[in-house]
Amino acid sequence: MNRKLTTNSRLVNELFANYISTFTAFCELLNNSIQAKSKNIWIDIDYTLETEIHPLLIKKISVKDDGNGVHMSDIEKKLLDIGTANKDGGKGIGRFASFQIGQEIEIETIGYS
Repeated sequence: MNRKLTTNSRLVNELFANYISTFTAFCELLNNSIQAKSKNIWIDIDYTLETEIHPLLIKKISVKDDGNGVHMSDIEKKLLDIGTANKDGGKGIGRFASFQIGQEIEIETIGYS
């Protein structure tokens, strides 16, 4: 299913300035898991093989958790509208900040209503 991202550009510009390092952006992803009341968070790092000629040492970073997901009826409002505060204490840019880490983001969620 194709979805479209929307943003509040003023808010994104203001908040994204805080994500000047990949570490800070990575922490935001972990914070998203914590805000989803996760009991467990799994971090997998897929490294490039030593025999490969590749410009990057890391191919993929995956952050998974068992927290509360987002129900299909809330995807537009909670996942695809970037720069809105959808959670208590949240800034609404965690998935946007992850572009500091990589060029492609894949979000999978399971939520119940």
